Amino acid sequence: MERLILDGAAIGFDLDDTSIIDGEIYAFNQLGMLRVKYLHRLPGGSVRIRSENSEEFPDEFMTAEQFAEDVRMLGRVFWWSTVRRSPRRK
Repeated sequence: MERLILDGAAIGFDLDDTSIIDGEIYAFNQLGMLRVKYLHRLPGGSVRIRSENSEEFPDEFMTAEQFAEDVRMLGRVFWWSTVRRSPRRK
């Protein structure tokens, strides 16, 4: 989600808000990996997973069955904060 939510940012997500609303940002656990992405429901129950930097990380697609088996929804992201890192010295 770089450009919008920088690596290492603190995020807030609502544990009670796990139903996908197209185009909203969600935190979820996919096979043990914490992910923060835009989610979109597709016809037939499939899900599109989209990054803010989709040029570098192309969209991913999961069937409803794959999503139910591999993903544990954590909640809709409602807040994030990033601390500016000091510049790298050469």
